[in-house]
Amino acid sequence: MSGRYQPVQLPHVTKADVVSYAGTFLSAFLGASLAILVFGYTMTPSGGKDVLPTISLPSPPSLESPLLITNTNVETWDHATKNESTSESLIRLLNYVTRRTHLCDSVLIGNGGFGEADRPDGAWPVCPIESLLQRRNNCVVYSFGINNDFSFDDEIARKYGCQVHSFDPTMNKASHKRSDKVSFWDIGLGSTIGRNPSGWNVSTVSGIMNMLKHDRVDVFKMDIEGSEWPSLLQMIESGALWKIDQLSLEIHSDFSGKGTSYEANLIRDVIHNFNFKIFAWHVNPYSNKLNFTDSGLLQFTQFYEISMVRV
Repeated sequence: MSGRYQPVQLPHVTKADVVSYAGTFLSAFLGASLAILVFGYTMTPSGGKDVLPTISLPSPPSLESPLLITNTNVETWDHATKNESTSESLIRLLNYVTRRTHLCDSVLIGNGGFGEADRPDGAWPVCPIESLLQRRNNCVVYSFGINNDFSFDDEIARKYGCQVHSFDPTMNKASHKRSDKVSFWDIGLGSTIGRNPSGWNVSTVSGIMNMLKHDRVDVFKMDIEGSEWPSLLQMIESGALWKIDQLSLEIHSDFSGKGTSYEANLIRDVIHNFNFKIFAWHVNPYSNKLNFTDSGLLQFTQFYEISMVRV
């Protein structure tokens, strides 16, 4: 693996912040109440009317202010505990994928809405970063998981003039040239090169880039129904992620203790070790849900779509 990176810490409102605010609020409230009981009402100098004393309370930590990114030592990055429970690993995974750490005027490419239940889910956001705009008509896009919906692939080819390579071995279609800018490949993404247990022809990112003679991918999208995890691991271990500027993917959580901890570690490493920042995310509205409490008042969804960029 090559390249240098600055570790990042994604700040958030911690339990200690909430406890501190609650303690300050309670102290101020009790102090004011005691003053009223001891001294009664106070008199205003001008009108002589009785008024209650004014209480100045601190503002709570903002939950909507822009997130700041600060350098930190790698040892302080959020890691799993030795005996991490399913609940802890789920919370850690959500802490990674639901943090927008880069503000971008993203463009929605493809049919449908991004996370809208009543519209097709073929649309994905693209961040028009300077490198993409500079490489207009020379940019490269990899799109894994088509399911017969080429709307993203066709539109990004028209909008930015990119050479788009679409991959899906599940459609029973032979590899072909769809248009001057869009090529379809009967190949899937995997952690090895060859036939997978389902009989589909798969390859690694590095293998595909070598086949197509690419040394860089401007936009990389994958929606491959759970196969993202072994593929991500291979991309991390091979360093292929360093050759990708934007990464959009749908993650399908395992919802089991060991599996979710493994998934959280992979997402953490993608963000932390490869300098990716999330500019868009949403819950897949068709996702399965897990009750976090017996009452069902707190639920986790299983599928999330996230988009990241290296800036």
